[in-house]
Amino acid sequence: MTQRARILIVDDEPRICDSLKSLLGSQGYDITTAPSGNQAKQLIAKHCFDIVLLDNMLPDMIGSQLIGEIKKKNPFTQAIIMTGNASIDSAVSALRKGAYDYLKKPFEAAELVKTVQNAESLLQLTIQNNKIQNKLTDSQRHFQYLVDNSPDIIYTLDPEGCFTFINHSLENIVGLKSSDIIGRHYSKIVGKNNAEKCRWIINERRTGERARQWNELKLLKFNRNGTRQKKHLFAELQSVGMYGKQKKDDSRAYLGTHGVIRDITQKRLSEKKSRQVKARLQRAEKMEAMGTLASGVAHDLNNVLSGILGYPELILLDMHKEDPNREYIRQIQKSGEKASIIVKDLLTLARRGVKVSQVINMDSLIQDYFTSPEYLDLATRFPEIKFNINLNAGSLNIMGSPFHMSKCLMNLISNAAEAMPGGGKICVITQSCAMKKPDKKNSGIKKSRYIKLIISDSGIGIPRKNLKKIFDPFYTRKKMDRSGTGLGMTIVWTTVKDHNGFIDVKSREGKGTTFSLYFPVTRKQHKDEEVFRHDKIKGQGEKILVVDDMPDQQELASKMLTALGYEVTCVSTGRAAIEHITSTRTDLVLLDMVLGSRFDGLETFREIQKQAPDQKVFIVSGLSETSRIKKALTLGVRKHIKKPYTMKTIGLAINREFLSDKS
Repeated sequence: MTQRARILIVDDEPRICDSLKSLLGSQGYDITTAPSGNQAKQLIAKHCFDIVLLDNMLPDMIGSQLIGEIKKKNPFTQAIIMTGNASIDSAVSALRKGAYDYLKKPFEAAELVKTVQNAESLLQLTIQNNKIQNKLTDSQRHFQYLVDNSPDIIYTLDPEGCFTFINHSLENIVGLKSSDIIGRHYSKIVGKNNAEKCRWIINERRTGERARQWNELKLLKFNRNGTRQKKHLFAELQSVGMYGKQKKDDSRAYLGTHGVIRDITQKRLSEKKSRQVKARLQRAEKMEAMGTLASGVAHDLNNVLSGILGYPELILLDMHKEDPNREYIRQIQKSGEKASIIVKDLLTLARRGVKVSQVINMDSLIQDYFTSPEYLDLATRFPEIKFNINLNAGSLNIMGSPFHMSKCLMNLISNAAEAMPGGGKICVITQSCAMKKPDKKNSGIKKSRYIKLIISDSGIGIPRKNLKKIFDPFYTRKKMDRSGTGLGMTIVWTTVKDHNGFIDVKSREGKGTTFSLYFPVTRKQHKDEEVFRHDKIKGQGEKILVVDDMPDQQELASKMLTALGYEVTCVSTGRAAIEHITSTRTDLVLLDMVLGSRFDGLETFREIQKQAPDQKVFIVSGLSETSRIKKALTLGVRKHIKKPYTMKTIGLAINREFLSDKS
């Protein structure tokens, strides 16, 4: 204390009060006097005193009765009783009431000063101890708050592995109350699968740098009533050994462990989601690369396929119906059509755009497959495989592309056969099913009636780690000397999605694989396709300008259109096309998009609009629907016809265009 104590002297004899005031005042103390107990009460109520010298025999009360008032006002105030009739009983009574000491009158000045000084020292020590105790209490509360509100589980274990302390985060994370786990073994929350790993970590009794390492394990999750949940929590454990003081033999007693358990479930879920997003991004990049590749070759391939498709059609027009070579020509034509669809398939996988919407009877489509050359070839290559066909879809139909559905079926059956090199059984089943609840595995699936196509085999099965990869482009586990391009299952997945369906795969190694494909049922009925007749779409001498920079494409288009009854002129550049339409009446322009980077199909069409705003123009291109083609359609191009086209395709499009003018 920088300032001496403030003292209250309570005595009914003025002489004694003055004497004591003079003595203690000379020692630097701040002195106040009171002649009675009641006056002392008033002063105590108004002021705070450090020491009170209290005569025990006051005129209005016993002095020791004031001790309660003094302590109530300030528990640190030191009361000293002064009495001329001191006895052991009165002294003990005063001390019990809280007096620091008592003095028997008459007393020496030195004795009084010494007693006051001791009381003052005790007062300072008591105040300092109280401050320290308050700081300690505040510190304990602070750390208790931090422990109780830590997002991590903080614990201590005894040497046997039983909890001696665990904070409240246990309830938030695991679901158990702290009081329910104290005294229980750590395996209560770790579970059997991770108990051995946890035991190894704890029994290592790590200290120092090694104790700072985090070890991952799984925790059990409990309901509020103490019952276990099926799911687990992902957690990280940090364990530090606790030891007593070092003994003479340099050994230390092992007291147990303390540590932290951190819930990383959300972190793991986020990492899983991040991996899924990354996988989707990689898939998208792979598809984009494939799209770039497909777009790069599509134009040239489609130009080549134009001849393979177009010339057989022209040959068949002049060939006698009984000619034995007619069927060979048709097979060439069909092969060209399949090759054309394969090119479109690549573009479809990359851009998901080409769809044919026809009514398909699933049972009929499957029956057609089992009479096709593809099936006969498969049966020849795998004679030891038996087929079990059970078709129950009946008259129910779906909407989609017959070719892609057939290819989807062919790919699945081919894969099933190749999964059974030693023979086995393939089951092909169709059935009707009603989806009453949305499917959890396939978002966006609506409640509806579906045709379920099941293709199962008794083959080698697919490892669990590979199940998620089987639909990725170019993913294949087939050997180089066997069939497979790595696109077969991707086409299956894309076909199912393009038909608004979903797919479920179940497989066990050594047991086989089952693919279940679901396609929404349509109410539309299947109609037999009418036999196409060229004479129904014959022209009447209308003038058509073909703009293409490839001579073989000009020649093919010219022959096909001439055979359809049109008058045809061919030019190789956009500028030549402009000159022609400004000098010669032209009923329709068939405009290729790739005519040179400086003056391509789009630039040519823009110039045609300036010179002849009413001129009809079709875009004819081996490219998919690019941004420039879309721009041309927006500006007024009547139609986009994709190469390779047939006489039926081009003839119907032109015929409908001219008929629309007449109507």
